[in-house]
Amino acid sequence: MSRKKALITGGAGGFGQAISKELIEDGFEIFLTDIDEKALTKITLPHTHVLLLDITDAKSIRKAFEVISGLTDGLDALINNAGHFDRFPLTEVDPERIEKLIKINVLGHQFVTQQFFPLLHKRKGRIINISSESALVGLPLLAYGMSKSMFDLWTDQLRLELTLQDMHVSTIRPGGHKTGFLDKTIDVINEVEENSKYALLMNEMKDQTDRILSNIQSHPKDVAVTVRKALSSKHPKKEYWVNVSRLYRVLSLIPESLREKIIIAKMKKKIQKELKHR
Repeated sequence: MSRKKALITGGAGGFGQAISKELIEDGFEIFLTDIDEKALTKITLPHTHVLLLDITDAKSIRKAFEVISGLTDGLDALINNAGHFDRFPLTEVDPERIEKLIKINVLGHQFVTQQFFPLLHKRKGRIINISSESALVGLPLLAYGMSKSMFDLWTDQLRLELTLQDMHVSTIRPGGHKTGFLDKTIDVINEVEENSKYALLMNEMKDQTDRILSNIQSHPKDVAVTVRKALSSKHPKKEYWVNVSRLYRVLSLIPESLREKIIIAKMKKKIQKELKHR
């Protein structure tokens, strides 16, 4: 029996590799793509084709499409997993930096989905979009969450449009998991521009976030098992939460106006306290 076919972006590590292993076990043949060429050379999974892919580059996407369409006439699944973490004040960020964040976390997935849609449509393939708990609540200085909120809105429109084509789109919403992406997150959080108007607050957030992230133990396999469930279910859900933190669960339940007052009051208090000690 011919194996089902799945394309995974950002597949060289973390969620991507965990998802690949889970789907191979479920009878899939994988087209595993990533921008990290060095990491790709270390992939030795069975039933897997490894391809270099920059989801923000049209030529790279077309090249990958040519290769994959030469190997299969259709796709049963597309897992939009590639992502990039960053945080910064919106009024101080370099244009190139925010453009990179939105290109990778939002526009790149549109480019890939549109290019590969003919292969998906032939088999009524499913699309799985890997979002984040950070998209649940808008927080100051957390541009990553902003980009993931944009990604969620894009997913909603895509899901509604493809429902008209009898196709399914599901969002997987993970909390923090022990992956290489977590290490990159910590590196970015530790970078604070000292001349920023928000330097005091960002340093305070850095210390608090470091403590939270260092205690994360959730395994990416949890996300992979959920992806498998979404692809095999007769009636897949619109959204699946995987190890979403208590903080984001609580914040998402508070009315927006009250939530914003609490967040701003708490952050202002931290800045004032820091200034008194200087």
